[in-house]
Amino acid sequence: MENIKKSIYKIITADGTGTGFKIANHDFLITNYHVIKGSKVVAIEDHSKNRYLAQVAMVNPEVDLAFLNVDDLKQVEGTIILDETKEVANTQKVYINGFPFGMPFTVTEGIVSSPNQPMQGRNYIQTDAAVNPGNSGGPMLNKDGYLVGVTTSKFTQADNVGFGIKHTDVIKQINDYKFDDVKYRVKCNSCDSFTTEESEFCSNCGNNIDISVFEEFEKSHFANFTEEALTQLGVNP
Repeated sequence: MENIKKSIYKIITADGTGTGFKIANHDFLITNYHVIKGSKVVAIEDHSKNRYLAQVAMVNPEVDLAFLNVDDLKQVEGTIILDETKEVANTQKVYINGFPFGMPFTVTEGIVSSPNQPMQGRNYIQTDAAVNPGNSGGPMLNKDGYLVGVTTSKFTQADNVGFGIKHTDVIKQINDYKFDDVKYRVKCNSCDSFTTEESEFCSNCGNNIDISVFEEFEKSHFANFTEEALTQLGVNP
């Protein structure tokens, strides 16, 4: 498990922090949409405190997933394994990896309370592992380092109740994303196509799109954050 943390990154945006990770045989990082909402460029930090700029390449607000492109990390092989044949069972041990409250990397152990917990029209993995702000977007792993889910939320009214997007949902998004170029793309869950131009409707099927997914934070707010991030990267803004 020690080698796995090299594939897990802190994500820093103008609105806070979260977690992202890289899986084997893929160039992009995976995180939650709500972690990067309002940003098309974010900063990420690796296990050695090195910082990089990442472009948001794909967002799916309904599933709460996003892909990030980091040119400087394309030669870095991910160590987290994604296998759709791996089943998730009740009472199975899982490990929440991430940066709670923006603090240093932590791993929290828990068990699966329900592998198919219905919530807001989707099924999630429910766990009793401690999940806190900053863990969002991080990998939920089994003991062998296989991806079980992507940590996405926690009931604020209850302790030790966390949720993860199922790994099969992650695989679906990866299989649908087949692009060599990097553009900000919004996924339509009605027809599985992608929209690049700001629009209230899917360019393929006409399904409604929340126009806010194309919006960024106010430029003054974002400019201050970017300048700080570039300075920490050693670039003179």
